[in-house]
Amino acid sequence: ISTTFLRSFQHRDPRFADLSGKLDFRLGRQLACYQRQDPPPRRVQPIPLPVLQFVVNAEFASRSPFLATLCDLIVMAFFFLLRPGEYVASSSDSAAPFRFQDVHLFAGRCKLDLSATTDAALWSATYVALEFSSQKNGVKGELIGLGKSGHDFWCPVRAVIRRVLHLRRHRAATPTPLHCFFDRNANHWLGINSAHVTAHLRGAVLAIGASYGITAPDI
Repeated sequence: ISTTFLRSFQHRDPRFADLSGKLDFRLGRQLACYQRQDPPPRRVQPIPLPVLQFVVNAEFASRSPFLATLCDLIVMAFFFLLRPGEYVASSSDSAAPFRFQDVHLFAGRCKLDLSATTDAALWSATYVALEFSSQKNGVKGELIGLGKSGHDFWCPVRAVIRRVLHLRRHRAATPTPLHCFFDRNANHWLGINSAHVTAHLRGAVLAIGASYGITAPDI
């Protein structure tokens, strides 16, 4: 606006040198200094689907509760478009991970009671919904749901069922986040964090990333 005002009265723009039309030397040096002190953020590339599936396929057969939980969380994050603070442990004040009590499973139109339904009946679920509480991309109390994908483990419904079964088997309280798993060796609950997910994704990228134009530092 000020530039237009000056031009309307045929005044020279003070940001530019008199005759060359180039930015004033002093101002140019100042802007260059700002760029060095505050460079543009490095953009993280989207992770190709085959990389995510590589991690889940490689670790799914493991009997490790840690790896089983990590795979289920990757599947859930992909299908529900979750941000890290919504599906893994985080120290951020804005983190709001989904909890056991936020899960709703349905077999057709019938809502299943997660505390009383048998394991076999849980596996009959055809639809899963997560209830938003304080997540930024949802309305409190709103349910966001998905149906079965038709795949055994790359499926949001079956991934959540596996989480529910694990939490229920170890008598987790309903406020327990879905990223938690019970470690028998330590005899207490542990959680998956973003560093765990990143480490496994980078391992997958080292194995197959070149085929998709992505490298480990990109994650």
